[in-house]
Amino acid sequence: MKLTYTIDGPAITYTTPAGVRNRARAAWVDAAVVTQRVGDDGISVRVESSLSPDGKTLVRMLHGEAAQGSADWTYVYDRVVRKE
Repeated sequence: MKLTYTIDGPAITYTTPAGVRNRARAAWVDAAVVTQRVGDDGISVRVESSLSPDGKTLVRMLHGEAAQGSADWTYVYDRVVRKE
């Protein structure tokens, strides 16, 4: 699935392959891009993505909430430069 957001723009609406309708938007919050989505299934997810000042590390912090509870994840991506 490919989604296209307009940062600080209007919310988008899309349907997942499982048939769940979601509303989502993206915005700048300080130096991070934050996307938030809420689905008709009652699940909401907030993703904050930020790049380190040297451009070598991307950090994505996720927070999910559902009727069963909430959960947090953090993903850290290090840039790898391939030498040819």
